[in-house]
Amino acid sequence: MARRRRAGKSSNNNNTRSQDTIGLANELLARNDIVALRKLAAIRGLVTHGLRSRVWPLLLGTHDQSHDDREYTTRLETPHKDSQVVECDMVRSLWSWTEGWSDEDRNNKRAALKRVIDATIGGNDGNLHYYQGLHDVAGVLLFVCGEPSAYRMLTRLATCHLRDCTRPRLDAVTESLTLLYPILQVADPELYAYITDLQEPALEVPYFALSWHMTWFSHDVATLDQCARLFDLFISSHPLMPLYVAAVAVRSNREALLDCGPGAGDVVYSKLKGMQILGEGKLSVDELAQQAAALYRAAPPAHLVSKLGDKLKFSTTLFAYIEDQRWQVPEAPGGRKKNRIVGVPRLNLGPVVNQIHRLPLGDKLQAAYLSLTPHTIREPQQPRDGSTSSARVRKNSSRRGGSIHSARTGLQSHSLPRFNTHDNGLVGLSPRPTQQQQREYQLQQQQQLQGVAALTAMVFTGIAGAAFLGTTLVLSQMQMM
Repeated sequence: MARRRRAGKSSNNNNTRSQDTIGLANELLARNDIVALRKLAAIRGLVTHGLRSRVWPLLLGTHDQSHDDREYTTRLETPHKDSQVVECDMVRSLWSWTEGWSDEDRNNKRAALKRVIDATIGGNDGNLHYYQGLHDVAGVLLFVCGEPSAYRMLTRLATCHLRDCTRPRLDAVTESLTLLYPILQVADPELYAYITDLQEPALEVPYFALSWHMTWFSHDVATLDQCARLFDLFISSHPLMPLYVAAVAVRSNREALLDCGPGAGDVVYSKLKGMQILGEGKLSVDELAQQAAALYRAAPPAHLVSKLGDKLKFSTTLFAYIEDQRWQVPEAPGGRKKNRIVGVPRLNLGPVVNQIHRLPLGDKLQAAYLSLTPHTIREPQQPRDGSTSSARVRKNSSRRGGSIHSARTGLQSHSLPRFNTHDNGLVGLSPRPTQQQQREYQLQQQQQLQGVAALTAMVFTGIAGAAFLGTTLVLSQMQMM
């Protein structure tokens, strides 16, 4: 009886959380607040397909494309060299999501899926190449958002988040996969050491994660709702986010892997290759997404650049950046926005540098304390007790079955973690600012306002004293940043 009451209470909490999320998302849509929508979608999820069909196009910048109907028709008529492969993949597609459908309805949906892919690949002058698994991604977009929107979003993803996958060769994808191990090293140092010490040739590159990375787990997750929840995270986040989800999934199976013992490389590879991502006794899809976001904060792309940047010759997704509030990927590794990725500080005096924002997320919910400067690469600080950061990760892992879980990164019930905009607006989790940090921030903000006021006085009145004061304050602020 008590168990049923607890289950009922949990269900009510989830329903309340879902309604709160829908209400908040509608408010943010009305304000066209793309940054907040991106964070909400990643951490809390968008709950319904109807809401996703409105938010996903906005996050990708494909929401205002009503004039593209003729372009869509033209692209459908453009042949491409991968059309036969696409045709073969259609025969194997959509089975799990059309159970109980008539053959006619299923074939109609497959025909729509083929049109979406043909228009995406055929209309790009040979710059985009189809790969087996792209139809799985396209299928999720089609079911959630419909054919016209799915075409526009797939075209956008194929040139951004999935760009390494749509190149003529898979060298960039292979290179991206190698980044999984540095991420796993942060997530679970013990498990990372165990896998790499096996010296198993099949594990030299984590090809067991190839399908996860290229299909956004849509080929390996059973239900459309679960796929859509992961797509909430992936569309909102850095293009490498599937690797963070992969690391969390591997970490959640740590006991089964460690039990294989030394010298069992072939067994470990087999377990990883056949690993179930979601299911009974596994993390829920929300927990998987939320822990991946926490891991992203612990090992951001800037961390990977500092370790492997000079070795990357093909992958471009590592160097993704935010521009016009949306993700962009350079054409070459370390492209024109490389400095923004590794966190070169930039001075920004307007309008007023990064104030503390409070989103309407409920009594227990506050927006994060926003940094005055972009994320910069820093060496990990040693804790006061003298233990290493790896030791602390292992300690936390043992407490929670291998997951990074603490008062700072844990997610309980229907509460939403705090957001921040470190790392160029990338999604992540942030600890609550201390009172001292808030006082320091307020002092810096006051100094900035005084500096801006002084500079304004200098421009409009030409008073020499104001010029001196404004210059002094701005220079002091630059030193702080």
